[in-house]
Amino acid sequence: MLEVLPVPEVRGTAHRLEHRSSGARWIHLHTPGDGENLFSVTIPTPPVDDTGVAHILEHSVLGGSHKFPVRQPFFQMLAMSMGTYINAFTASDYTCYPVASTVPQDLWNLADVYFDAVFHPVLSEETFLREGHRLAPADPKDPAGRLTRTGIVFNEMKGYYSQPERRLWTLSTSVLLPDTIYARDSGGDPAAIPDLTYEGLLAFHRAHYHPTRAYFFTYGDIPVEAHAAFLDARLAPFTRQDGADPVTLRQPRWAAPRRAEFEYQVGEGEPLAEKTFLLVQWLCGDGSDPADSVTWQVLSRALLGHEAAPLRRAVVDARLGRALTHSGYGEDGAEGMFSVGVKGSEPDRAERLLAVVTETLEGLAAGGLADEEIEAAFRQAAYGYLEISSGMPLRVRHQVVEGWRLTGDPYAFVRMRQHLDACRERWRAEPRMFADRIRDRLLANPHRALLVLRPSRDYQARLDAAFAQRMAGERAALSDEQARAAAAASADIERRAGLPNPPEAVATLPQLRLSDVPARPRHIPTAVEAPAAGVTLLRNDVFANGINYLTLDFDLTALPADEWPYLPRLVDSVHKMGAAGLPYDAVARRVAAHTGGIGCWAVAARPVDAAAPGLRGLRFSLRALDEQMDDALALLGDLMLATDPHDRARLEVVLEQALSGARTGLQNGGVGTASRHAGRRQSPEGALHEALGGGSQLRLLERLAASGGDLEALEGRIDGLREAVLGGRRIVASFTGSDAAADAARRALAGWAARLRGGAQGRAT
Repeated sequence: MLEVLPVPEVRGTAHRLEHRSSGARWIHLHTPGDGENLFSVTIPTPPVDDTGVAHILEHSVLGGSHKFPVRQPFFQMLAMSMGTYINAFTASDYTCYPVASTVPQDLWNLADVYFDAVFHPVLSEETFLREGHRLAPADPKDPAGRLTRTGIVFNEMKGYYSQPERRLWTLSTSVLLPDTIYARDSGGDPAAIPDLTYEGLLAFHRAHYHPTRAYFFTYGDIPVEAHAAFLDARLAPFTRQDGADPVTLRQPRWAAPRRAEFEYQVGEGEPLAEKTFLLVQWLCGDGSDPADSVTWQVLSRALLGHEAAPLRRAVVDARLGRALTHSGYGEDGAEGMFSVGVKGSEPDRAERLLAVVTETLEGLAAGGLADEEIEAAFRQAAYGYLEISSGMPLRVRHQVVEGWRLTGDPYAFVRMRQHLDACRERWRAEPRMFADRIRDRLLANPHRALLVLRPSRDYQARLDAAFAQRMAGERAALSDEQARAAAAASADIERRAGLPNPPEAVATLPQLRLSDVPARPRHIPTAVEAPAAGVTLLRNDVFANGINYLTLDFDLTALPADEWPYLPRLVDSVHKMGAAGLPYDAVARRVAAHTGGIGCWAVAARPVDAAAPGLRGLRFSLRALDEQMDDALALLGDLMLATDPHDRARLEVVLEQALSGARTGLQNGGVGTASRHAGRRQSPEGALHEALGGGSQLRLLERLAASGGDLEALEGRIDGLREAVLGGRRIVASFTGSDAAADAARRALAGWAARLRGGAQGRAT
């Protein structure tokens, strides 16, 4: 035991240990009463090239281990476990294997399978060929003909690289950090993945996958002694290794800005107009310093965090693109970057984007940001550090391991609320603190890149030609007999991948017994109240760490199906337009100043019981601190009862943003797009899902935009939908938070119900 420290931020106690023989580092965060138990192993895996070896290895170690010789135990355990999280992921410089469960024996079962997979994988050549890449005939009917390549990761990354918004971020990192490991794609560039050999995969595992180099982290209410016994039994065979070779985490700073242009593929008949992505990006932060990170998070929110934030508004008002993308502060390892990007633009607008961003920042550096903008940004940042979410153990794991890796202090990023309070005190003592940061870290900083990602109709054809040439060379090196053998091997791998695991192999996996499962599920005390006629309130007794949550559902069962496609326009009005006589920028400032966010979305859910009616409604959500609750509820009432779509110029901008978002969303979320399309005829709710966010929604947006916008008709339709929503005059609400905030919510619900009964409109009180 190296140390035991209280960690009040998560109401727990941290135990930091090191295993004597293996050198394994481990932290257990004991949180009594929190049964969401987590076990994780994080392996530093700095990429040496763009072959995606870390990503392919992540897939391959979960292809079977010596103790559990089961192909894809990951999927097998999903059916045999009550786990709340079972996954693995490859980040830019590490790979993580986390599992979580509220049943202790289930956690041990999952952890046993994962530990053996990570440190004792079979790593057969067949697994590498299946998960990574392999030769296959371009035409299965001609096994001696042209060759191609296939493989799970290879195909996955081809899909990833076809999505311009995702590829833009990968490209920007390689441009801004060219001399570091972050310039390499840990996921794998499809053009480079075929360069990885099976021997290279094995060598990478030997070099990095050892307990000495790993970071073990556990979380929950299982005592540290039980975790120690589990780990000691499995770590005992290992002996300590020398430290890993140093890697380049820091980028030498530039003396002058740079510009780079790239292309992405669009459809053959697709127009090229307003399809360009532009990005201005600075290398400006220290990802290993939590105080620096907090300062940037606050400044980023003040500049871009809501619709009326000064930098966001300047870029949107300049009409340089249809919407913002990749904008704000982010970190990759030890480096921090500030970015402003637009999509739906043109290549010749790049310099104008840079000029608008620079001019706006110069004005803010000279005059300073308004105090109310900074105060709102501090409050918004506080929500991120206070909120208890379903993924909290994973979030804490990230904070602990990042601090451990980058600073040597595992708790540096867990104490972010302390750093936030200290940042606020510095700002109060130095009112120009944020203005000076804009001047010193952005305007006077030459380490800046301007990226242009433009559409092309022949970009993919050029990639395909280069790939075909490579494949032709590989085919020329093989005899017809060897080509047929490669085709047969690929087909056999595909066939075997579809076969079930042998029963004797599955039997090696640990299984839960009925006696391992709690006799009763966890009970969440909920009181059902009726604070006013037509209102049902569910009051949930759950610890919420000072944040109050209110959700309201309006029944839309009676809304005709042909009206549902227009509901997203009402949702956009709530999020981005004015209300109750106030313009959108005033409303946006109120949202930032008095809430942790107000949400609105349409709900169409099919019940488990097919005989029961489906759930159809419009849902509003609110987060607020105790001291904000009255103002937050007043604002929510304004948005629900008196949202105003009649600012014609603003509505046009919002419509453009919606169109841009729909285009990129459908492309980036291909699986969801296909699922919605396939489900549109399976049930009435499936049809509504497609109408709300599928291809038909995109076509509707294109018609609305192409009509030169009969915006007057659209405004009327939004008004009509609002009246239809409120016309039901029945509210079902759910509240979690403090008693004082609950009282405020009851009063607001009663007031709204009275106004709905009276048909009143106007500003909420």
